Amino acid sequence: MDTSADFTIPSLDLRQVARRAALPAAVVAIGAGALIVAGGPLETFAHALRRAVDADPRWVAAAAAFELLSFAGYVALLWLVAGRATSRMGSARASR
Repeated sequence: MDTSADFTIPSLDLRQVARRAALPAAVVAIGAGALIVAGGPLETFAHALRRAVDADPRWVAAAAAFELLSFAGYVALLWLVAGRATSRMGSARASR
């Protein structure tokens, strides 16, 4: 049994890496260029981002609070429905 291990680092062929990455990089570059030239979705996203940055903080806080209430409602509904289906979905206090 050979107990010596070969811990040499394999050589990296940069030309092969560049050849493999050329096509995906070209597709991404062409896609980004098309979005910039066409404007459309990129301009819409930039406009939405400007509106979000300029939003009234009170409305943002209200929206966040309502979203948290919505999430809590989904959790409560899942707990109620799944709790009736199986006893394993009890609260953390009930399982202790």
